[in-house]
Amino acid sequence: MKILKIIILLLNILLFINTIHFGLFAILPFLKKEKKQVKKEKKKNKFLILIAARNEEKVIGNLIDSLKTQNYDKDLFKICVIPNNTTDNTKQIALDKKCLVIEPNFKTKTKGEVLNFAFDYFKNDNTFDSYVIFDADNIVDENFLKVMNNKINEGYRVIQGFRDTKNLYENSISGSYAIFFYTQNLFLYTPRERIGESSTINGTGYIVLKSYIDQFNYKASTSTEDIELTCISHIKNEKIGFAKDAIFYDEQVSRFNTSMKQRKRWIQGSMQVFKKYYKELFKNIKEKRNFDAIDMFQILFLPINQAYAFILLLLSYIFIIPFKYVLLSIIISYIGEFIFSIFVLKFYKKDVKRLLPAILYFPIYHLSWIPIYIYSLFNSNNTWEEIKHTSTLKIEEITK
Repeated sequence: MKILKIIILLLNILLFINTIHFGLFAILPFLKKEKKQVKKEKKKNKFLILIAARNEEKVIGNLIDSLKTQNYDKDLFKICVIPNNTTDNTKQIALDKKCLVIEPNFKTKTKGEVLNFAFDYFKNDNTFDSYVIFDADNIVDENFLKVMNNKINEGYRVIQGFRDTKNLYENSISGSYAIFFYTQNLFLYTPRERIGESSTINGTGYIVLKSYIDQFNYKASTSTEDIELTCISHIKNEKIGFAKDAIFYDEQVSRFNTSMKQRKRWIQGSMQVFKKYYKELFKNIKEKRNFDAIDMFQILFLPINQAYAFILLLLSYIFIIPFKYVLLSIIISYIGEFIFSIFVLKFYKKDVKRLLPAILYFPIYHLSWIPIYIYSLFNSNNTWEEIKHTSTLKIEEITK
């Protein structure tokens, strides 16, 4: 019983610290002005755009077309498509559109393995400066590379772009994803950028300098290579930049079952990263007092925090709090999330009326993370499952 009390006490302390940590960052965008951009070098960096693609014939053409209209010297970037486990016309579309195509000579299980193959393939190629990572369902704003070039010239070697949503108005689920990612942009990435701390890599739409990959011989070993790259960067005190004007559009899933599978993979991957790197994070925190390592620990601890907080709240509802107050707290929480969603969407100048179904659904979407967190605490084995992308929207249809 005494050991149990100590465990509960420690979890409560960590829960409190975790809540304060993210709470303080949430208000920073509104307390601290955006810092003035430093004078940029005039160097024009050369980019190699990597697109890992598995049965993406419906969407990859639009991504390539949006990349070919970049407001950047066409001689300074090359598009490389990496088909893997593909049974459709993805490879041929890439060839028809004059892209470089390379194929792994082994059966890949994760996007990380595909990127590892590409990094090895181009290891001795010094004709470019930076890798640009996209998913095949993305489409890209015409100024993406121009903005990223400026950000590199500020001194960053790893940079996350601004993730917008391609199928924003499709239904309540895709709209809820959009609210979720807008929230991350506003309350996770922007505050860290404003105080000069490290941001976070989030799946796609990011760049990493070839010199960085080669220096550390980076190899993804978990199913969430983005979180793993973030964790390694934080341990090595490598600042990750956030380029809010480097906009790309990501297709979000629009079915609940698919959403649950996708998010389960994300959280299980995060738990894999936590198990692999927590000792290095603790060592870095202890020896170097590295804020980025502390921040990374808080991010990786968040699923545990949320799961524990929910269980604690549930037990309080069952054994302590009268039902009428339970009902009242649920109503207040729902209204709070409703107002919060409207605020975030208005901040990014989105059509609130068209997104009303997503606003109404968002509290349910938010709550549906809890069983994923709890399940992933006890099962971090992660099996990749294909998510089909079907949105054929072109960049001009979104930005008009």
